[in-house]
Order: sequence, then structure tokens, then C-alpha cells
Amino acid sequence: MSITLTRREPAVIRERGWQAIAAAYPRWSEADLRQLLQESSWIYDFEAFTQLRIRARTGRFVTIDPAGFRHGANQQPWPPRRDAFNVFVFGGSNALGSGLPDGETIPSRLQERLREVRPDAAVYNFGRSYFYSSQERILFQQLMLQRHVPDVALFLDGLNEFVYPDDEPQWTGALRNMISTRHQAMVDPARGLISVVRWFARTVLHRVGGPAVPGDTVGSTEGALPADRVVDRWILNRRFIQLLAHDLGVRTLFVWQPVPMFGYDLALHAFVKTMPDFGPFQPTATGYEAMDKRRRSSDLGDDILWLADMQRDASSNLYVDNVHYNADFSAAIARNLFEAIRDRGLIARNVPLLEKSSWILPPGMSPS
Repeated sequence: MSITLTRREPAVIRERGWQAIAAAYPRWSEADLRQLLQESSWIYDFEAFTQLRIRARTGRFVTIDPAGFRHGANQQPWPPRRDAFNVFVFGGSNALGSGLPDGETIPSRLQERLREVRPDAAVYNFGRSYFYSSQERILFQQLMLQRHVPDVALFLDGLNEFVYPDDEPQWTGALRNMISTRHQAMVDPARGLISVVRWFARTVLHRVGGPAVPGDTVGSTEGALPADRVVDRWILNRRFIQLLAHDLGVRTLFVWQPVPMFGYDLALHAFVKTMPDFGPFQPTATGYEAMDKRRRSSDLGDDILWLADMQRDASSNLYVDNVHYNADFSAAIARNLFEAIRDRGLIARNVPLLEKSSWILPPGMSPS
């Protein structure tokens, strides 16, 4: 049994207001902008271990590859060429580039800059809506198992981390209910049929243009962990990624992304009036304060890039909705990522795998 989950922004124009939306895209015609918003309504398919991937599509402004990544400008082929300088980018919807065309996402802008110094640079955008560090760790691991090993793995985190304090991804409740309902149908068909109808009405029908429903984990406060424990979880996920990456010759960069509720003058935010408390992202403000305190008081290593403060001198709106970056801000973030990769020596070719690891690995597991 499979299930397809569709994310549609309910009444997006009415909620945000067309005037505010158009102001966030000053160089766009109305027809093109409406087409972009339509193509940005992601359709999700179930994926083992990570829960979801975005269904492949080819549009005027949005292209999702069947391999599970979003295209950028001058997208390089899949699978990655082994003689290229390959960078995999992981993260949530801001890494994905929600609300932006393919060529203006952070990974696409990063590739543009990298190719100025490494013409063979190939960046692959594995950002996905709702993802946080636990799912990114699993997706990274699955790609390694499929023998897709990059030179650099970059993780853009922070916004979603504190939305899931129980470490249960977005669709956990819906999947739990579905599995329980199906099992009940096998044991007691009559009661099971009633449960299926209830589940369908509560989960599927309610989701078409509707808000989150009971059973979803987004914004859950029941059993919520303190912000410090969520930070601990992120640090452990980072460590697990580091261990795997090291033995496969992959260099890593872990980035704490800017978020509107930390270090940004909300008087500049064009959309904050539509969701003044940022809805499910409300815990993010406290979470960033906890992470900021942790990084100041502890030596977390040199593969962390703190970009949460880069909005402090902003003088204009930086968002196309409540939490997603506009094109100019995405380009600025990509510039910071490029400079970090360059200045930390990550552009240099990796040390050959067998010089770094004593593991006996299957054929094809050396770095790209």
C-alpha cells in the first residue's frame, strides 16, 4: 500500500495578500508569479526511512529530478560524475528553495560561485520540506549506501529543528494511524472499515486546503523536550554524519541558517502580520537562543558555520512568506557558503579514501 501526500498552501493569496506577495517578487509579472506559486505546491510521495520525497516534475520554474533532488541552473547529470567536484546540500524547505525558481535557490547560486573557481563543480539540492537533522542524517546515509558519495556534504539547519522536539517527523502521526487502521482492518474487517473511513476523512480530505490535523507532529507540545535537549540531538546527529563522512572521505559543513524570529527586525518583515507568532515555528526563537549560548560556551568544532546573525544589519524585507527567503537573501547566503567552503580548504580534492580509512568497503564506495 502506498500513499501520496499533497502540500497545498490553503488560500495562499488571500492569506498573504496579493499586494504583499507581488512586492516580494518585484521583477515578476503576475502571470509568471502565479505559475511559480502553483508549481511550488509540492506533491509528496512516501519514501522509506525518511517518510517523504517530492514527486518528480518538470515545470517552467520548478524541476524535481526522479532521483529526489531539485534542479538548479546548469544542473549537472545524475549520477554524479566521479571526476567532478560534487557537493550535496541537505536541509528543509529553505534549502529546497520554496517560493523560488530553480535558478535562484541557495544550492543553484552556490554552484554558480563554485564554478568560478572549480569549473567541474556540481551541486545537488537534496533539501526537502519539513526535514530536520534526523531525516537529513538518514538521507545522507541512504545516498552513501547507493554509492553516491560527494566531495562535500553541506547541511543547512535550524528552522525546523525545534518544531519536532519529540524527534518524530511531520507525517509520523498520519502514518501511525494508517498502519494501526490497516492492521485493525485485517483483524476485524467491520471495525476496520469504519476506522479507514474515519482516518481518510480526518487525514486526507481534511488536508486538501486545510490545516494540520490531530495525529500530525508539527507544532506538538505534548512531551516537548527543552531546547537544550533538541540542541543535544542536533549535535549527536552531526556527530553520526561526521563519522560516516570521515570514513568515506566526505568533507562536511554544518550551517545554522538565518531565521526571521532571531536577529531580524520584524518591522521589515512583509508577511509577519499573517502569522505573528510564526505558528509551528514559534519554538525556534527559544531554540536559537539555546544554540547561540551553546556555541559561545563550547568548542563545537570548525565545521559549523553560524549564519543566524547575518540579518542584524538588514534594512529591507528578506522573505517571500513567513519563513522562506527571497532571491536576494538566498544569493547572500550562497555567497557566505561559498566563502566558507573556499576559506576552509574544502574545494581542494579530498585525500584518497584508503589513506583515511582502514575499512574494507564494497566496490564503488570511493569518493566521487
